[in-house]
Amino acid sequence: MSSLKQTINSLTLFISSFVILTQSLVSAAPSYSRDNSTGYGTITTSTLGDVTRAVFNNPPIQLHDYKLINDLYDFLADLNNTSVPPKVVVFSSADPEIFLTHLDIHILIPSSPSFNVTYSNHLFNLDVLIFKFLRTLPTIFIGEINGLATGAGNEFATQLDMRFAGPNARFGGLEVGGSLIQGNGGALHLVKLIGPGRAAESLMAVTDVDAATADAYGWVNRAYGSGAELTSEVDKIAQRMAVFPAGGLNGTKVSIRSNGPTEKQLEDDLATLARLGALNSTQELFERILEISGNQTRTPFELGLDATMVDLY
Repeated sequence: MSSLKQTINSLTLFISSFVILTQSLVSAAPSYSRDNSTGYGTITTSTLGDVTRAVFNNPPIQLHDYKLINDLYDFLADLNNTSVPPKVVVFSSADPEIFLTHLDIHILIPSSPSFNVTYSNHLFNLDVLIFKFLRTLPTIFIGEINGLATGAGNEFATQLDMRFAGPNARFGGLEVGGSLIQGNGGALHLVKLIGPGRAAESLMAVTDVDAATADAYGWVNRAYGSGAELTSEVDKIAQRMAVFPAGGLNGTKVSIRSNGPTEKQLEDDLATLARLGALNSTQELFERILEISGNQTRTPFELGLDATMVDLY
């Protein structure tokens, strides 16, 4: 395939992925075992009163891949279709070092053996809807974060209603190192949290921040000195909020969210991501990431993000 034709195909993929929000799945999805007895496969759920805990568990590196995307969409879609959803949902991770990390590179590159244009489009569409659910569902979403949250993981964290950090938490955006932007609202929401200067420093220099710095910046509501204290305090906050009427909680969320990015800003953000992702130079960087990360396994590169992004150059 010529470079020009490959670029056109890649551009078509990225644009259709982010702009078409309701495309149906045509080709068969990859199969994996989902244990409904524990929740949603890569997401284990438990409920106490009006508070639901959702724990991510997608080894080896908590990758934002087809499994997690499908499970997260199904979980949030079920909340959307429930007449009386939980007042509060707390997201945490079963991995002591990683909360959530970046998007699966294989979804992005046509050269990947597992790549399928139709299914990649479908996953991107689900991802857009996931973040819309976070913004619009009446449930209050809390992040209990005690590990790395970068790339899609940080995009997810910044769009929760509040975030609390443990001593192992790190936050960042690796995308500039891969010639992309932190899209799907990630950068736009981060600016609202910590201001343009600090957001520019972190995202453009591709440097993650620790829990104490995130606390000082306003990236998180509060940082705690131990994982046990983090869980205990988040439980107290969640259960206290759940005492109050759902109408007041939701009305307050809507009011707070009215100060967020507009739909037009989100669409423009995704269009920029589409344009950059289609470039041959970006595709080459994706290939390099797969190589240096041991195909996205638990390597020093993945565990060292965002600092290790300079190893690509």
